[in-house]
Amino acid sequence: MFICKVFALLSVLSSFKAQNTNPKCDFTINEWPGYSCYLSLTNPSGSNSFTTVDGAHISNLTNDNILQVKNNPATLTKNFPSIICNQFPNTIKIEFKQAGIEGIDGDSFKNCGDLQELNLAANLITQISENAFSENPNLSGLTLVNNKLTTLPENLLANNPKLSALLVSNNPLETIPNGFFRSLTNLQALFVQHTNVKNLQPDWFKSLQNTQAIYLEYNMIDDIPDGTFSNLRNVQYLSLKGNDIKTLRGDAFGSRTDFQLIDLSDNLIESVERKFAEQIKAQVIMMGGNVCYSGTVVHVFRLRNLERCMKNYVA
Repeated sequence: MFICKVFALLSVLSSFKAQNTNPKCDFTINEWPGYSCYLSLTNPSGSNSFTTVDGAHISNLTNDNILQVKNNPATLTKNFPSIICNQFPNTIKIEFKQAGIEGIDGDSFKNCGDLQELNLAANLITQISENAFSENPNLSGLTLVNNKLTTLPENLLANNPKLSALLVSNNPLETIPNGFFRSLTNLQALFVQHTNVKNLQPDWFKSLQNTQAIYLEYNMIDDIPDGTFSNLRNVQYLSLKGNDIKTLRGDAFGSRTDFQLIDLSDNLIESVERKFAEQIKAQVIMMGGNVCYSGTVVHVFRLRNLERCMKNYVA
């Protein structure tokens, strides 16, 4: 019995030691962004008590020269330990994919004040602190695809006005707070695909004055409220492909008439208000795979092809 207890204790201590082994870098120099750390970490308990990142620097280079941190494929950690940004404060690009991260707290990236690109794709993230990116004012690209997020904090991006690309696809998102996009006046591209979002809110996109492409494909959207896309002055590509939309009303796109492409294919559209057909002037409208239209492309000069859809419309 005594021997069994000793063995069990040694097993626990061994496991604890493995979980708290310092992260380690293999350093290399890439064409862009430059001096990089390829980080190995085994931290299944999600410890944030690390005090150093191990590794031997290339000659004459130091922690302050590190511009990129990427995880090695074998990395496993429930969190992103704050020691990484503490030790490499000048990092401009972080790529931590398929690492098992479950949550992001307010300290993870706090000391990476110059961070520009952050890719956390294919983790297990279920929650993100509202302050997770509050100290990253230069953040221009954020990728959160293929995680487990069901919602996002309303003020998550309040201090990231330089964000130009946001990717949150392939999450079980059910809703997005009304003010989530309000600070993103420089956003160029938005990807919200393959989620559980059902209801579009007219206030979501009011601040996206410089956005050029919005992809809302393969969600559960069943309606486009009036005015939803009316303030999108610079959007050229808008895709709502593969949703559950049944009716197109005339005011959904407001007075915008200069889209290059609107993709409404593979929905359940059975009726179209005549005002929509007469007002919209997109160069190309994709309408294939709908109830009232089985063709592929409806060009602006062939809107007569939507006559069946318009006859079905009931105000």
